[in-house]
Amino acid sequence: MRTITSGAVTGAVRQLFLSACRMPESGALAAIRSAWQEETCAPAKEALRQLVENARIAQQTGMPYCQDTGMAVVFVELGQDVRIEGDLSHAIQEGVRQAYEEG
Repeated sequence: MRTITSGAVTGAVRQLFLSACRMPESGALAAIRSAWQEETCAPAKEALRQLVENARIAQQTGMPYCQDTGMAVVFVELGQDVRIEGDLSHAIQEGVRQAYEEG
């Protein structure tokens, strides 16, 4: 059986949220760029242009890609031979809190 500390979970969640808020996944960004190039409706094209620009700024400055933090949703897959030392729910919530505070 493998044991993972709640502190390790908190740190991993924090880092994942910071990464996610600072730069969209490359495939998603490529899809946004493609949609921007193909869009014919001026307001929609401008919205997509702003998303591409936000991604560029986020990459250069480390600032969040999107200022609307929304609601954190975390899905966990935990193997049967893994044990979390401490409260898993609290560890996840703390990692999200730290990331939101820092990022």
